[in-house]
Order: sequence, then C-alpha cells, then structure tokens
Amino acid sequence: MGRIAITAALMTALTISAFAVETKVWQQRTYADFTAGELEGVSVSSKGEVRLSFKLERIGDLNENFVWCIAQDKEGNLYLGTGNEGRVYKVTPEGKAELFFDSPEVGILSLEVGPDGSVYAGTSPDGIIFKISPDGTPTTLFSSGEKYVWDIEIDGEGNVYAATGTNGKIFKVGPDGKGEVLFDSEETNIMCLLLKGDTLYAGGEGNGIIYAISLKDGKVSVVYDASEREIHCIAVDGEGNIYAAATTGAPPQPGGPPERGEERRSALYMISPSGAVRKIWDSPEPLILSLAIDLEGRVVVGTGDSGKLFRVSPDGEYEMIAKCEEAQVLSILPSINALYLATGNPGALYRMAYERVEKGTITSKVFDAKIASRWGKLVWLADLPQGTSVRIEARSGNTSKPDKTWSDWVEGSPPPSRFVQWRAVLETTDPKLTPVLKNVWVTYLQENMPPEIRKISIDGDDSQAGQRKGGPQLGREGPGGKGPGEGKKSVRTIKWQAKDPNGDKLIFSVWIKGVNEKNWRLLKEKLEESSYKLDSTALPDGWYHVKVVATDERSNPEGMAKAVEKISDPFLVDNSQPRISELKVEPLPQGDGVKITFKAS
Repeated sequence: MGRIAITAALMTALTISAFAVETKVWQQRTYADFTAGELEGVSVSSKGEVRLSFKLERIGDLNENFVWCIAQDKEGNLYLGTGNEGRVYKVTPEGKAELFFDSPEVGILSLEVGPDGSVYAGTSPDGIIFKISPDGTPTTLFSSGEKYVWDIEIDGEGNVYAATGTNGKIFKVGPDGKGEVLFDSEETNIMCLLLKGDTLYAGGEGNGIIYAISLKDGKVSVVYDASEREIHCIAVDGEGNIYAAATTGAPPQPGGPPERGEERRSALYMISPSGAVRKIWDSPEPLILSLAIDLEGRVVVGTGDSGKLFRVSPDGEYEMIAKCEEAQVLSILPSINALYLATGNPGALYRMAYERVEKGTITSKVFDAKIASRWGKLVWLADLPQGTSVRIEARSGNTSKPDKTWSDWVEGSPPPSRFVQWRAVLETTDPKLTPVLKNVWVTYLQENMPPEIRKISIDGDDSQAGQRKGGPQLGREGPGGKGPGEGKKSVRTIKWQAKDPNGDKLIFSVWIKGVNEKNWRLLKEKLEESSYKLDSTALPDGWYHVKVVATDERSNPEGMAKAVEKISDPFLVDNSQPRISELKVEPLPQGDGVKITFKAS
C-alpha cells in the first residue's frame, strides 16, 4: 500500500512564521519547470509529474552516423539500416551485432522482413530495393529510378510497396522484381506507408497530405490535408485509429546535415475508423521523427534534436519516458517487453525495457532571487508507493553558475545567498513501481533593501522666474527669504518616483521647510500615493524645500523595516499681488506721444 508525502502545509506554515509576512515562494510544478533542469534516470509528464524512467540499454557498438530503420524477424533477430556507408547490421537476441550487408549506397532508409525471412532494404541515393536472403546473399530486386526509397510495406502475397522521392511516387513491386507506379502524387516525397487491410495509407512531403489508396481498384482519396508541410510517419493501433506525425522544417537528411532556416514544429494527428481527424498533440520538441504503437496499445513518439522519447495519450496528455544521448530518435520497433530505438547523430541502438531504473535524479535550474536571501526548508509533494522514496536537497551561492564557491548539498536550509538550486533523488526497490514527484516549493526571504526615491517634481514651480545663474536670489525677508516671481499658482502638486527593490508596499510622509530654516514641518504622513497637493496660500512668500520619506514598514516586521528620504530642489512660493507705484504720464515734445513711467514690485 502506498503513501503520499504532503509536507507543504506544515512546512510552509513553520517557514513563514519564522519570516516576514512577505515571504516569497519559488514553485516548480509544470513540465516546463522540471525539464528546464537536468534529468538523469527520470521522466516528466505534461501534468508536471516526475517519475523514474524506464531502463535504457545501449546495444552493440556501431560506428555509424545514422541508424535509419529497424526490422525484426521471427527468430528475434534485429536488422539495422544505417548511413552514411549504406550498411545493414544483424543483431542477435543476445545483443551481438555483425555486418549483414554492405551495399554500394550511402544510406539504408527502410527495411522489412518478408514472409520467407528475406530482408528488403530501400536505399539512397539511387533508389534501389535490395533483397537479402537469410544467409546474407543480396540481389537487386528493383531500381526505382528515384533518389530515395523512404519506406517499404509488404503484403501477404509478397508484393513490395515502396515510398519514394523526389518525385513523390509509390511503386508496387511483385515477387519477381517487376514494378509499376501505383500512385504518382504531387508531393516531392512520399515519406511513409501503412498497410491496413486492402488500403495503403501514405504520407507526403511537400503538401503534407495523408492519402488512402485502395489496393482493390487503385482509387486514391485524401484522408487529411495538414497545415504542416510533411507527414513523416504513420502508425495504427489495435482499435483501428491511425496516428500521423506532421512536421514543418527539415529533418536529418541522408548524406548530410539537416537544412536550417525554416521554423521547425511538429504535431500528432489521430484519425478514427470513421475518418474523423483531430490534432491531439503539439510536440514540445521541434521534430517528430518516429512513431509506433507499443504492445499495450500506447502511442510512442521519437523526436529530435534532444533524443527524447514520449508517450502520448489520445486526450493529448504526454510523458517524456526516455532520453537518448544522441540527437534524434529515428526509428522505433515494439517488441515483447521492450521497445527498440534507433538514433542518429550518431547512430546507435537502444533497448528500453518496461522496468523502472532503481535511482534517478532531477536537478533544477538555478533560481535567482535578485537579492541576497535567507532560504527556508524545501517543501515537496509526492506519491510514494511502498518501496519507493524521494529525497530533496538544496545548495546556494552568489554566482549564476554553480562553482566551487557554492555551498554543499544539504537536506535542510542552504546558507543565505542570491542563487539557489534543488536536487531530488528518486529511488525504488521494485522495478514495477516508481515515486511520483509533483511539486517543489522553495520559500525565501530577501534581505530587506531600502526603498529608492528617484525624483521629486513640483508642478507650478515658479523658481525659474526669480532665479539667476548661481541660484535663487534671496533678497526679501521671510522664512525662506522672499524673491520676485511671476506665478501665482496657490495649489502645487508634489510628485515623486519611488520603488522598492524587494517589491514591498511603500508608504510616504511629506515635509517642508524654508531654505533658511532648520526644522522640517510635517505636511502629511502614511500616504500610499506618490503625490501630494500643497496649498501654498498658508505659506509666506519665499524659497522652500520639500522632503519625501519612504518606508516599507507595512511589509516587514518591527526592526527590519527600511526608510529613505529625498529633498527637492528649492522652489518659490510667491502669493503677493504685484504693485504699481509712482505712475507718471508725460507728453513728448512736438506732440509725438506720451511717456509713461512707473515702479513695479
């Protein structure tokens, strides 16, 4: 009987009670969160669940760039089509690999085992189909005149169907080697074939169309026209649902590296027996390169360019169940109690058993708190079946990339720092069971930094009117020293720009004093807005300073709050009405006008 480790409520309560009310939390719970870290021996689902991955064993020692395809005979021997030397390898059930056929071609792109045990191999760049007898004797069955034979299907009568490019033709080749064009499409390449009863399904590259070809009368119909450019692979499950992987962007090419420049994306479509088509999955990886239905009826998808293997359900939920060291998973072959995976860049063969590894580790990405912080204990949520366990550790430091200056891994709270990273170790004593890690929380309290006030401005400031180079002219008496001014605006709006590095809520107080005064007078306290309207009619004329004080006391406990103040430039208050005296009007000689003189103050 399993158990659930739910430590979140208790540990969070303990952690927060030790810190301020503004304790922050870094939470990891999604597929994107977990896959941003380093995974070793663990898989991640679209629900954000981390499990021990299945056992992945590398078989043989192939010195090849690509293993394009896999086939298996009745005795359990595997056949691998490779590039860029055009070889076919035979791998025994014991895992011994030996050269089976060395062709004159660059790549063996497709393989099928016929009813008599012969191996059929489709090649590039000359588009040949070779037939290799069980004893390894090769013969040329058919030359298509095309560049690629991308896929092969064989019916019960021994007829071979070949998907070719670059003219998008499907050939039907009889047991005697005589071939004919079964379908000449408008695609550049026919990439994949699926024989289901008397219907041959085909996926095209160029227009991204899925075709259905009746082998009874040769009639061709379109099943679906995808928005993607290429239908790269097709599979069918036991209920008759057809799955098609559609891609846009160049996959690996025989004889050379993939082309670049076009945005690469992939999706998986499901076609029901009634013919209804729906997209069930947008791949998080750029390319879907292989597709199969395992013996339990589950859809398995191989991708590039990170060598990830996914299991996808009809409702679109998915799980990354394995990751190869190589860049691309090019072919998948279901077998009893295992899946065989062929890879490219470089070429390799893997056997994935349906048993969990004993131990796996997920190491999170580095988290930046922006400011030196105190870290709480790690909080996590997991399902723990009997015989399984999860252990969480953390380390911290002050560099964005962990180095020798970082702390050691600890199961408690790591030392205060700016950066932190956690690591989860999952283990099981039963290969059929796995713990399921669902959530990780890291609580932290940033070192409280003082607020910042960047600028104070005062609307209606008339100081420039009474100011000469060198500063205000303080010629009159008064609390600040009176000076002449032109503006008579009585209500001034004081504004300031302030922020808190910790994101704390700020409150403000506003003070005023004359430039020649010593003591500040409080205008307003506990302001939440960053502005204040000053009625200057209550002030004697003169020059003044305003001081703004910002504090984060509402977001921090007593003794930990920070405050900062900033003083404005001097500004003029001039509420007196202008006065005119000694007004004189004198006529000018010879009646040319009048002369007006007066004194203004």
